[in-house]
Amino acid sequence: MIFSLIFRVRIFTALIGFLLLLTLNLRGITSFATEKAPIIAGHVELEQSDKANIWTFYLDMAHCKHCRWEVVYPESGLKTLDYWMNQDPQIVLAVNGGYFDPANGMSTSVYRRKGKLLLDPAMNPRLMGNPSLAPYLDKILHRTEWRQLACGEKTRYQIVSPAEIADSTIPPGCQEIEALAVGPRLLPNVSDAAEGFTARKMGRLVRDPIGVSARNARTALGLTADGQVVLMLVMQTSQKENSGLSLDGVAAAMKKRGVVSALALDGGSSSSLAYRPAYFLHSRGLNSAVDGAVNKKAWMSLYAKRQRDGQVVVRPLKSVFVLRADF
Repeated sequence: MIFSLIFRVRIFTALIGFLLLLTLNLRGITSFATEKAPIIAGHVELEQSDKANIWTFYLDMAHCKHCRWEVVYPESGLKTLDYWMNQDPQIVLAVNGGYFDPANGMSTSVYRRKGKLLLDPAMNPRLMGNPSLAPYLDKILHRTEWRQLACGEKTRYQIVSPAEIADSTIPPGCQEIEALAVGPRLLPNVSDAAEGFTARKMGRLVRDPIGVSARNARTALGLTADGQVVLMLVMQTSQKENSGLSLDGVAAAMKKRGVVSALALDGGSSSSLAYRPAYFLHSRGLNSAVDGAVNKKAWMSLYAKRQRDGQVVVRPLKSVFVLRADF
C-alpha cells in the first residue's frame, strides 16, 4: 500500500515536471517565431579604380515594408548629413539632394510635398536678381524631378523631365506625395543643355557651372525597369583633381547596373552619403570597410569630394534624401 502510494507520487511529480518543461519550450518557440526579422533596406556594392570609387546602393523599397523614402531640410540655414543621422536613429541612409546657394542657405531647387511648395527658388533673391542668370532662369526653375507617388496601397517613383512635367504624367489612381527638382537627367539621355546647366554661343561653351564633362565627385539616383531604386555615389580617389566621373561617365555606370531612368543630384563638394551598415547587405570585399558597425545606431559617412591636399570636403546641405526604417 505504501509502495503503491510512493509510486503514484513519483509518477505525478514526473508528469508535472514534464508539463513545466513542455510549457517552457513552447514559450521559447513562440518567442522565436514572433521575434521581428531584421530590417534589410538594400544591398551595397563598391567598385574601385585609380580614378573613382563607385558606391552603389540597391534599395529594396518593394520588400522593405518598414522603409520610407523622403526629403528633409532645415527651416533655416544648412545642416550636414551627420546632423540628420544623429537627430533620428530611424534614418538608415541619407544623401545630398537638391541645389542651394551656400551664401544665403536658400534652395535653388523646387521641392513640393502633397501639393504644397516648401522650397521655392523663386524666393531666392540671389538667384532671381542675378542678371547673368536671367537668360537661363526658366530652365533653372523647371528641371527634372524625382517624384514619389501614392498609388493605392503601393508607393511608386518617377523621374520626370521638364517636357513631361508639362504633360501631367501622374498615372490615374495615383497622387503625388513629394517631388524634388534636381537634374540634369542622365538616362535615357543626358539633358544638361535643356535644363540650363550648359549653354553655347556660336559653338563656344559659355555656361557650365557643374562641369558636366569634367571628372568630379557625383551623386545620382535612378530606377531599374522593375522600379527598384538605385543610388550612386562617385568618390574622388586621390589628391589629383582629375578623379571622379563626368556626367556621361555616371550615366554609363548607372546603365551598366541596370538603370533605365536616372537623374543627377547636386554634385562636387555636396556629394556625400551616410548610412547605417547594420541595415544593409554588403558585397564581398566590403566586410572590412564596415567592420565594427554591427551596432544598429552606428553610421558611416562617405564624403566624395577631396581638396588638393587630399582631405575630404564636409559640406552642410539644404535638402537631403533620407531612407527611414520604422523599427
